[in-house]
Amino acid sequence: MKIEAETPLRSGPKEGTPARDFNMVVLLACLLTCMTLRLHLALTYEVNWDEFLNLSMVYDYLRGDLQEPLQTLFVHAFRWAPAVSTNEVDQIVAARVVMFACTAATTVCIVAVARRFMSWHAAMFAAFCFAAYSFTVRQGGSFRTDTMAACVLMAALWIIVARPRGTAWPILAGGLIGLAGMLTIKAIFYVPTIAAILLLALAGSGPARRPLRYGMIVAGTSMGTFALLFWLHAWSLDDPASAFSFLDRTTGKTLGLDDTVVLVRYLGAAVLYNPVVWIALVSGVLACLWRLWTGPRRVEAATLLSLGLPLLSLAVYSESYPYYHSFILAPAAVLCGAFLSRLNAAKASRLAVMGTLAVSIQFGVTYAGLLERDNRTQHLTLAVVHRMFAEPVPYIDRSSMVSSFPKTGFFLSDWGMLDYYREGEPLIARAIATDQPPFVLANRHMLEWQNLVPDRAGPAFLGLMRADIEALRAHYIPHWGWIYVAGKSFDDMAVGQARSFDIMVEGTYTIEAPGPVWLNGDVRHPGSHVTLDAGRHELRATVPGTVILRWGADLYRPRFPPPKAGLFTTF
Repeated sequence: MKIEAETPLRSGPKEGTPARDFNMVVLLACLLTCMTLRLHLALTYEVNWDEFLNLSMVYDYLRGDLQEPLQTLFVHAFRWAPAVSTNEVDQIVAARVVMFACTAATTVCIVAVARRFMSWHAAMFAAFCFAAYSFTVRQGGSFRTDTMAACVLMAALWIIVARPRGTAWPILAGGLIGLAGMLTIKAIFYVPTIAAILLLALAGSGPARRPLRYGMIVAGTSMGTFALLFWLHAWSLDDPASAFSFLDRTTGKTLGLDDTVVLVRYLGAAVLYNPVVWIALVSGVLACLWRLWTGPRRVEAATLLSLGLPLLSLAVYSESYPYYHSFILAPAAVLCGAFLSRLNAAKASRLAVMGTLAVSIQFGVTYAGLLERDNRTQHLTLAVVHRMFAEPVPYIDRSSMVSSFPKTGFFLSDWGMLDYYREGEPLIARAIATDQPPFVLANRHMLEWQNLVPDRAGPAFLGLMRADIEALRAHYIPHWGWIYVAGKSFDDMAVGQARSFDIMVEGTYTIEAPGPVWLNGDVRHPGSHVTLDAGRHELRATVPGTVILRWGADLYRPRFPPPKAGLFTTF
């Protein structure tokens, strides 16, 4: 095999025209069907908490509140999202259409890269393994920077592998790599593959000057693009935070072998749900190792093996959730077709079809299982919130689900909870006193009313601190479904009985009672509105029963019952 600037790698075995090949028609039909069903999931599948967080960053940028310059470049591409609808689910679904285009382009790039090494049938099989992989189906097209970064990185890899003529191509490859680095710092896991391919080009026959020049252009352009995009993006922020502080805060938590729970949990599930894909991947690795050991075409085998290097990050990256599998699998998916290159064309074609049909069964099981996890409950809950509050107000929740409103408190992810325990301060109680959020959206178990039990506080129960639990129970009441609003509930009040209470969330309150009540010395009738300032107040009943003070002037509450489904399940 020769590696030269003009034709670095062979373009797969010669075959008949793919359009006239029945097996190719089957492969193409399976791939198009898979992508069509994935588009349906993009429109209907439940929204993950990280997607709401990313949408909230778009709103933060539009409000001038965004500070982090790293991993937030994407906000410029989605400034239009708020104009789609007043409901955040609709906005994310619209963004997912863009992400679907990105993942479709990633799949095309996998075919293009694979064609440098193998037949059309093998390349299509490799692409289908990626497109139908269970974690790619679930999270591969979600509203995350990983989706965009995988797309531009695979495009860059194709340029680097194919090395078409002209100086513009390595400049484009470097620009794409720099862009990916600004989209997510996880792009660093592709760097060993890129470096290996560029170095292996020097091992081919022919003058080393051309591949060396090519690699230098790619490296220089990527660093220059990253620096330029970072400066431009940071300049667009009102008060950018330190990038070094961000890296120091995140790198130590995401890299290391201390936390293997995520790796074991999801890698095991990945193998269980995708046995054919993993068998094909391992077979491809073994085929390349055998070729590397025995020859010929050792450089080509080493180049193929380098595409699997990003998968090694699973051993050290603690945030190896399903969406990360989709990001890191894209280059390695090429190896799924590598073992077919050792067979003759007829056998490779038949085996590619058989493997694709087997993977299709796995895909069908995954797709059927995801149909029930739709976004209707999320959409309805957000519609109720926007009906309750015509203008944005502060609120407490897990991950900025009401992205157009300013969230207060902290991000209640597992990572955020660890920081919360480490700090040891009642951050929720502090946020209530400072920002006075009128409602709580209980979209994680530690915010749900039945779990606000002081005896189940702290890290042993993955719960809030006792002071935060007491603050939520003392100052919020159930409203509808997973929505709680500021208020007070006095159960079993006797005639003439007086209760003193504190108000933390100022504003207008509606009185719900079986009869008139005395409030701060004045008679108030059921249904009347009263403005309460923060501080101490006194209530006395004139009729026995329960008295409720609910924030807002007749705050909207649907008459139909709320759905029983939770707002989030899992990845």
